[in-house]
Amino acid sequence: MTTMEDIQATPNFSTQAHILASDFHLSNKDAESLLLERIYHRLQSGKEFNDWVTTWSRKDCERTLGNEYRYNAEHVDDGYQMDDITNPSSEVATELSDEVLSQIFPDSRSREFVSEVLKHGKQQAMATFGLTKQQFNSRLNHKLRYIDRHSALINQVLATDERKSMESEKQLIELFLNDMDNPLLEDDDDLNSVIRTLFNIHPVLHDWLDDAKEQLGLKYEREVVNNFTNSGKDGRLFLQYLYQQLDEIDTQLKGSN
Repeated sequence: MTTMEDIQATPNFSTQAHILASDFHLSNKDAESLLLERIYHRLQSGKEFNDWVTTWSRKDCERTLGNEYRYNAEHVDDGYQMDDITNPSSEVATELSDEVLSQIFPDSRSREFVSEVLKHGKQQAMATFGLTKQQFNSRLNHKLRYIDRHSALINQVLATDERKSMESEKQLIELFLNDMDNPLLEDDDDLNSVIRTLFNIHPVLHDWLDDAKEQLGLKYEREVVNNFTNSGKDGRLFLQYLYQQLDEIDTQLKGSN
């Protein structure tokens, strides 16, 4: 099986990347990244790799870049901002973790660029990679088009990532609830110590405590964390919330099968 490293090691890859860089005033790294992604796209259709795949992939890149340059010249002004993508506090940025990006982009340099944009925003990414506004917009547009072409794969990756997160939350809730019935934790001090440890290790428990306070009227969250066995009604409300959360997660997991 031909790997991305095998492709990059071929003389024709360097030749075609150099042509692409020269024609569109790109850095060698940018040209190689664009070319590699396009080769990967062609190979996804079942083609066997050879030098012609590299050459035609370079021509694909040239057509795409040409269209992007014309689009930018007509539509991108000095105030242009892709806020939904380049704002590091956006929902997109929080959803696309490094693990998810590694499953979407085969080339590490593409992952580095997208990660930098999502985490630190447009201006920082331009400074980090030494890009002009036009170069940044061109590269970002290319990544967005790549994402659009591979939307089915990306939806599958995100769904898998979300399922893993739900399964992890389910395991934590079950661990918490099982400790309530653990015969080895009959002593209140022992159980309270375990509960405090769980809250220290798993910040999401504090998030759930806030939710229980808002939804169920829980009042004294500090007592639940530090002295659970003596937290009375608040402790019972938190357990009620956890059971509700467990039921909701089970429903979502069944629906995603």
